[in-house]
Amino acid sequence: MSIKNKKNIYANLLLLLFLAITPLSGCAGKVDANGLPTGTVENKEVDVNSKIPGRVVEVTVAEGHRVKPGQVLARLDTADLEAKEKELIAQVSAAKAQLEQARTTVRLQEGLSQAAVKQAEATLEKAGSEAGILEETRGRLEKLYQEKAVSEQQYDEAKARSDAARAAVGQAEAALLTARANRLQVDAGNDAVNMAAAKYEQAKAALEEVRVSLDESVIKSPIEGTVSEIIVEKGELVSVGMPLMTISDFGDNWVNVKASQEIVQDLKVKQKSALTLGQHKYTGEIIEISQKPNFATHRSTNDRGEKDVITYNVKIKVNDPRLLPGMELSVSFN
Repeated sequence: MSIKNKKNIYANLLLLLFLAITPLSGCAGKVDANGLPTGTVENKEVDVNSKIPGRVVEVTVAEGHRVKPGQVLARLDTADLEAKEKELIAQVSAAKAQLEQARTTVRLQEGLSQAAVKQAEATLEKAGSEAGILEETRGRLEKLYQEKAVSEQQYDEAKARSDAARAAVGQAEAALLTARANRLQVDAGNDAVNMAAAKYEQAKAALEEVRVSLDESVIKSPIEGTVSEIIVEKGELVSVGMPLMTISDFGDNWVNVKASQEIVQDLKVKQKSALTLGQHKYTGEIIEISQKPNFATHRSTNDRGEKDVITYNVKIKVNDPRLLPGMELSVSFN
């Protein structure tokens, strides 16, 4: 057996021995050389997504740049949106003109209709009054005619005038009915006004939607922080909800510690904790203790059997910009 093969065998044996005595931790809590639990730094991150589809025409920042809320990060092509805006502006203008025309027509129809009804009512009243007078005259002459006090011609003339007056009353009544019926055209005109108003509102809503999209074509930072990752480049097509970049607030950070059940039962929210990384010391405060356990399999060094190790995630707020994501700190709970 060659020396090289012997070395490989020894290496494999050492690896097997190491695996046999090492806990298969999985989600089990890690500890440092002093037996203190350790945790990993995480920080607030916000993905900046696109609310509209489009092509990226400009990226105004680079990774590592500090940004403020509302600062422009990127711009999308707006040529189609601007063309649509012009089209909708014309539609809104036309719909507004149609609405004004419909309202003007209704006002004219209403005025004419009211005047026609008043005129017809006045005419009917006058015709009725005249018909009443002539009917009384015919009645008197009829009695006198029967008494031979007036001639037949006089009676016939009175009767003809009375009949004509009654006919005029009938005509006035028909005219009044017609005038009142014409008011239905005003109601139809009001329906036209309502339809024109609805179209006008629809056109305005469509225009407002396009203008919102134009605003959303300018991608802005939602928070103050650092551009930690840029995902898209100029010229790329993006879809709704697609992440364009990530903004990180390294001053808003915390440490997640997987603490054993023995430790967790003595902890409480707002409890202070001391954290160390090398020679650097930090102070934190527990803001969350998970109620959901994590299970991991642990193999003892002097026991061939296995047992479950239960840990709970403890979130410790630090808010120290010196701590970067992924750093591992030892934690001592006060």
